[in-house]
Amino acid sequence: MSHAAKGDAGITVHTHVNIVAVAVLAELVCIIIPESIEVDDGTV
Repeated sequence: MSHAAKGDAGITVHTHVNIVAVAVLAELVCIIIPESIEVDDGTV
């Protein structure tokens, strides 16, 4: 996500709550996680 621009969508295989912080700092509009990956309860 280091090259993300404001308003982009982020795609990641990471599921830790820190992906939310990164998305907020990068001003992403959403985070996309592939369907086969389980997300931590604290992240949702």
